[in-house]
Amino acid sequence: MLAPTDKKAATPFELRSLREQVYRYLRAEMQSGRIVPDEYIRLNELSERLGISKTPLRDAIIQLECEGFVTILPRRGVLMNRLTLQDVADAYGIVGALEASVIAAVCDRFTDDRLDAMTAINNGMTALIEQDDFDGHYAEFLEANIAFHNLFLDLSDNRQIKKIVLPFKQRLYDFPRRRYIREWERHNCREHGQLVELIRAGDGQAAADLLQHRHWSFSYYEDYIRQFYRS
Repeated sequence: MLAPTDKKAATPFELRSLREQVYRYLRAEMQSGRIVPDEYIRLNELSERLGISKTPLRDAIIQLECEGFVTILPRRGVLMNRLTLQDVADAYGIVGALEASVIAAVCDRFTDDRLDAMTAINNGMTALIEQDDFDGHYAEFLEANIAFHNLFLDLSDNRQIKKIVLPFKQRLYDFPRRRYIREWERHNCREHGQLVELIRAGDGQAAADLLQHRHWSFSYYEDYIRQFYRS
């Protein structure tokens, strides 16, 4: 629960801080399934419940709309978007193309230390998959997966890449959280290992092809994808 706002005028810094708190609160509600797809988020009720003005609330909602999580409908409220299979296919195509373009462009910039770090993260992910309570480690697994990919995205000269890619990944895998499919994640970790080896060999094009046409291929993993989004 957010603390009520002070009656005195907030500074721009304080407004940004409150907006970020509201944004994180709404994401947590979506993540946990307390706000579900096709459900309206009513700003008046939420503002009263949280004890805040509508300004930071609207700002947080606008950010969520820009990231694809909600749609603002005038005079009706804010609707949490349902993730369709076409949405998933579109996201896979976008993320795959962007990440492949980065790998092809930065293959010669990898150091042994960075590749070793990618291997260590992937080994940790592989160990998590084999835990008896793998579903209980999904937050840790998702964080590690994003960290693995960020180790090559960080090499890009384009500073906007991660900002574009991250909301797609969050919406695909964490809103709401679902039960992971072990065998699918085993495939993903094996591909991570193959990616590292291709980069070590200096074959940026093969690494890019692996990312775009296998790792982020909707058609290749369609059976797993359909199973995942039914759960």
